[in-house]
Amino acid sequence: MTTGLEEARLRIRLLGRFEVWRNDTLIHSKEWGRRKTQSLLKLFLTQRGHSFTTDQLLDALYPKGDPEKAAANLRTRISQLRRVLEPDLKRGTDSRYILNVSQGNYLFSDCIPCVVDIDQFEDHLASAKKLEEAERLREALQHYQQAIDLYRGDFLAEDLYEEWTQTQRERYRDLYVKALEGLAHCCARLGQYEEAIESCRRAIQAKPTRENAYRQLMLYCYYKGDSQGASQAYRWCAQSLREHLNADPTHETQALYDQIQQGNIAPANKTMPHNLPYSMTNFIGREQEFQQVKKLLSTTRLLTLTGTGGSGKTWLALKTAVQLLENFKDGVWFVDLSLGSEPKSVLRAVTSTFAIKETNEELLTQQLIDHLRPKNALLLLDNCEHLVEACAQLAEMLLRACPDLRILATSREGLRIPDEVTWIVPPLSLPKGLPAPEHLLECDAIRLFVEQARSVQPNFAITEVNSSAVTQICRRLDGIPLAIKLTAVRLNALSLEQIAFGLNDRFRLHAAGNRTALPRHQTLRATLDWSFNLLSEKERILFRRLSVFAIGWTLEAAEVVCSEQGIQPHEVLDLLTRLVEKSLVQFEERSGQARYRMLETTEAYSREKLQESGEADTWRRRHRNFFLGIAGEAKLREPKQGQWLERCEMDYDNFWIALKWSLEAEEKEEALCLIGALTRFWELHSHVVEGPHWRERVLHASEGEELIAPEPAHRR
Repeated sequence: MTTGLEEARLRIRLLGRFEVWRNDTLIHSKEWGRRKTQSLLKLFLTQRGHSFTTDQLLDALYPKGDPEKAAANLRTRISQLRRVLEPDLKRGTDSRYILNVSQGNYLFSDCIPCVVDIDQFEDHLASAKKLEEAERLREALQHYQQAIDLYRGDFLAEDLYEEWTQTQRERYRDLYVKALEGLAHCCARLGQYEEAIESCRRAIQAKPTRENAYRQLMLYCYYKGDSQGASQAYRWCAQSLREHLNADPTHETQALYDQIQQGNIAPANKTMPHNLPYSMTNFIGREQEFQQVKKLLSTTRLLTLTGTGGSGKTWLALKTAVQLLENFKDGVWFVDLSLGSEPKSVLRAVTSTFAIKETNEELLTQQLIDHLRPKNALLLLDNCEHLVEACAQLAEMLLRACPDLRILATSREGLRIPDEVTWIVPPLSLPKGLPAPEHLLECDAIRLFVEQARSVQPNFAITEVNSSAVTQICRRLDGIPLAIKLTAVRLNALSLEQIAFGLNDRFRLHAAGNRTALPRHQTLRATLDWSFNLLSEKERILFRRLSVFAIGWTLEAAEVVCSEQGIQPHEVLDLLTRLVEKSLVQFEERSGQARYRMLETTEAYSREKLQESGEADTWRRRHRNFFLGIAGEAKLREPKQGQWLERCEMDYDNFWIALKWSLEAEEKEEALCLIGALTRFWELHSHVVEGPHWRERVLHASEGEELIAPEPAHRR
């Protein structure tokens, strides 16, 4: 098990000169006592974690010695090795490194922190191959280079004639050559032919009979425009094969040489430069949204994707960027602003993306402009909301100076600069009604839930039995991707029914999230805390007061219910607009009327904040009194009774929650008054059971008290 240097007590080099560091101090040769002590450690490390029998160790280290003496020497070497690695090890205490796993069987533990260069070498090589397959060429190139840098020479070069080292030595040399070939391939795909050619030459130097390296060298020389160099590479190949193997180049090498001579070579398969992060998750659904974003980006130079925290803004932006790589010949460049804490960090983050280094801020800005001015590129600014002013200033400056630059930004609010187009990222699609289980997966929210559920329950599937619960969960989570992900993985400890019930206290349900995610994306509460902390004081006050509404409200309702005590009625529209811009409140039009609402998760968080303020009863009472007034307008609006009925229907949930709170607060007379005012609405709209139901609750709560209904609010 390879671990970080800061955790490891041992660091070991097997490539090139053998060296061991203990607590960052090189172990000198005199400490080893005998060379065989080193050889024993080297042998263990060739198969770390693998158990060696005494006979295997004796065959490798003492192949021709007297069996009894050899066994005694081996025991001495094992004891010496333990003391070298752990000088403070007390007699009779087990070693952490050299384990006696059974009678006569030994191994070097793979569970203790230790850095071994061959492990790092293979890790980097495996990462490079995976990234190359995913077209993450720049990242792959870095890992190939790190693997190559670790190869300081052949495996245990000083043990050249030890038979047990030879197979491993040849294996690591082959891997080194493959790393050089991989590096060359990535460089060529990125149009860096000089670097590709140099890498091929190093591969040939390491293994002169490697035909693949010669073929790469021929091809890259040709693409560079050096046909003579390509021919020379072929001649080197033929000469080397004759000298070392007494063989001729293969048909594949000869055919490539003939094609080069005839100029019959396919164009170079280049990739567009970019630094888009490798995604470990699939891009699920949202095809319609993707097409809309792609279309908008073709007609505007600045597109900002906005939406509530966890709505998938970054995900959609990255999906779009990946698909648009071929549209920008100078690349697509991702800038993560999430870790920045001050305005200056925006400029630094963008310039570091292009490896622009300068201490003077004015010169840095000019260098960035000079770099991007001739470029046809897309800049993806991710997580702008906490540095929105600095992002806006930089974006406006770059767009003015760089005619072929486009910017795609993600933020919980728009940048608000000229020519910006903002597009609200909607929740994932949810099922209408309750479709058959086989059709539920047509909805993106359900598909995401199933994929995440399978990360903890590999056999999870939608069935007749669980389809209703899954649908209910996704609906109550408003189709928000982050909320769905955090919820689905709770199937490792809870049933679907328990999860559905647990959404009544959703922030507790989501208390544990992805450890590797950004802190504000690890839990729902952290996501909303981040948005709340970016609000001004008056925005926070209005945000928590708005939680008294159910489902939705009008501007008039917000102005009457939520004003005073720090907010004037005329300020409400501006503050409400800002909350909409910051994706905490949703705007919608119903029957020609402007209305506002919160997503259920946001509303639950807002309700918590109101409760924490100690003012919940004050604002719930104002809410109740406002809707008592609306209900009491029935007689005043007889000429326009249809409008009043429609208004009451839209605010049905607000009436319901006002009645419920009145009973909980033991304001039964006001509840009775509201019931009386709503009777006509209930009768005309066929809510025939509502009146008797609420009257019974009030009378039951009063336990025989004589109730006197107060005058409706509009008559006071």
